[in-house]
Amino acid sequence: MLAQHTETLAYNYNDMLTIWVKVTKKNKSFAAVAQHPIRRNQYARASHSNKEKAIDEAVRKIVTKNFV
Repeated sequence: MLAQHTETLAYNYNDMLTIWVKVTKKNKSFAAVAQHPIRRNQYARASHSNKEKAIDEAVRKIVTKNFV
């Protein structure tokens, strides 16, 4: 089994909400999982070769899926 490099980040959305994002490096890409700030059992996933873009995509999914 390969060792996974995982880190948990706090993403500040519009200076109001803190969205927890878990980022894992897999081979040459990053997988990000964002947790909903209020409904803690809802998640959004995204993957990208760029770490920041993976985080932004996961946060965008969790925000648009649940707040609009």
